[in-house]
Amino acid sequence: MVNYPGLQTSQLARTRPIIWGIESTGEADALTMPNKVWYVWGRDGAIGVDTNSGETPQSPFLTITKALSMCEDARQDYIVVMSYSAPTGETWPISVDVKNVHIMGADGAGTRLCYLTPPGDTAALSIAADRVTISSLAINGGATHGCIENDPAAARWGLLAQDCWFGVLGAGQDGIRNVAASDNVYLDVQRCRFGYAITRDGIRIEHNATRAMIGSPWGDGNVFERVGGVGVNLVGNVVGAGIYNNLFICESDVQGKAVTLSAGCSEVVVAGNVANFGNAAMAANPYDDGAGVDANHWMNNMHNITLVDPA
Repeated sequence: MVNYPGLQTSQLARTRPIIWGIESTGEADALTMPNKVWYVWGRDGAIGVDTNSGETPQSPFLTITKALSMCEDARQDYIVVMSYSAPTGETWPISVDVKNVHIMGADGAGTRLCYLTPPGDTAALSIAADRVTISSLAINGGATHGCIENDPAAARWGLLAQDCWFGVLGAGQDGIRNVAASDNVYLDVQRCRFGYAITRDGIRIEHNATRAMIGSPWGDGNVFERVGGVGVNLVGNVVGAGIYNNLFICESDVQGKAVTLSAGCSEVVVAGNVANFGNAAMAANPYDDGAGVDANHWMNNMHNITLVDPA
């Protein structure tokens, strides 16, 4: 056995490896082995093959589905998608059914090299496990589906979407969609871009997203660029969510185009957002709260250059 100065042998199994500059975290003390990294090159006719080992960039899998099949619950596995364009053999929607898995795309300077576009009318990713992280991917969806949807079979806890593009290099009905009758507890969306090819809502919550954070109080907001419907549309009975420091370029001069809260929303905090349409202040109020007086909390939201309360 190799001896590492200053490191006890008993510590080796719990040492958190560095993966592409990211220190793995999570339930390390409960593990018998460190997390694993799986590589995907998802383009037909290239180096990606599902019979490869998938353990090195030189021997990657072809499909994300195959990489997910190699991951284990709570092991904090990473799937690094180096290149991707709907390869033959992928299963759509891709069911992300492993707890604590991280799926990350290889950045391409100012763009996203890896784009997930389902060939039919489905979501690209169906979240079917808790504490999933999706980052640095361009994600699209079908004509009647979100780019990312939760699997409605049960509540899904702790989905983190960061540094992703939705409907920028493709289309989709919604960017992130919470399907009715389930809860996306602790949904966290930061530094994402929702493009004009989204035909309905950037983020659409049809049931609940308890204590979700869309943007953050510390400045890691999202950009909604002329999505066809509403930037953030809380359709269901959302409790305790926060919508912080996002930028909304509205698609038209219509009330509630930036943020709309349904009558069933309560204890939602909407703070620090900026919204407008055109080169002067839009006539309609871009924020709409359908709940009763003081059911939700609004502060420091801008309508062009003016602070405004919701309609």
